[in-house]
Amino acid sequence: VPLQRLFDTLGTYVGSSFVNLFNRFGYVYQVYVQSETSGRRTMEDVERLTVLNNQGEPVRLGSIIQARFVSGPTAVLSYNTYPAIEVAVGTAPGASSGTVIAEIERLAAEKLPSNYAVAWTEVAYQEKIAGGYAPLIFGLGVLMIFLLLAGQYESVRLPFVILLATPLAIFGAIGFLALRDLPLDIFGQVGLLLLVGLAAKNAILLVAFAEDLRRNQGENPLRAAQDAARLRLRPILMTSFAFILGAVPLAIASGAGANARLSMGTAVIGGLLVATLITLLITPTFYVAAERLFGRQKESRRGSARPAE
Repeated sequence: VPLQRLFDTLGTYVGSSFVNLFNRFGYVYQVYVQSETSGRRTMEDVERLTVLNNQGEPVRLGSIIQARFVSGPTAVLSYNTYPAIEVAVGTAPGASSGTVIAEIERLAAEKLPSNYAVAWTEVAYQEKIAGGYAPLIFGLGVLMIFLLLAGQYESVRLPFVILLATPLAIFGAIGFLALRDLPLDIFGQVGLLLLVGLAAKNAILLVAFAEDLRRNQGENPLRAAQDAARLRLRPILMTSFAFILGAVPLAIASGAGANARLSMGTAVIGGLLVATLITLLITPTFYVAAERLFGRQKESRRGSARPAE
């Protein structure tokens, strides 16, 4: 009796084996083979089961095996080819996932024997890998926007003024997360990266219009900034509040996976709300200050370059 055939027979009798599908009465039915409950209830029932040998003759299982009860785990797990124990960890209210990961690793190092190790799966694994790259990704995002704006306006001064509104959005996002007692997890960090572009968009609407008035119509920086803030108020509020209302379903989400949507939605709404309201006051001020500062430097360079009479 081949050993594989013996295992297959036990699996079919005691468990079940899928055979095929058939159509009847407009429905698809599945066919399984399994022993009756009365034929697999006790050890004696199992020993009375039969299996075919290589000659096609039925052989009683009790004549080739000895059955007995043993204790053991219901499932044996392995991870990366090592025996493993799966542990699901829930975070306490107000605790971030990064703090929980660090605390679990600290406890494992203190309490577990030296031949034990801790490994992470699913979202925790991704956070463990990508968590250290969040500041780098955020910095590269700001740098990319700065370079694009510098190439568009052929100036370093205007992109610098535009990006000064970015910290306002970050502070607003972190503040709203704190008000709702939500951690700054990986999803909230994605929201922060999104806020860089959203906050820069509002500042671009102001600075680009003010710069156009200054260059083409010859207005002084203060007058240009005032006109830009007055004329671009409605477009800024319309686009900002449209995006905020679109993110409201994320901030009030419930059900499976709601924590990810809550963090991202709250960060986006809080950051964009604060950036929109304060940008209308701060960005024109920064623009006027930068124009006066760089204007004085240009005048001083022109005066030093003028030949003596």
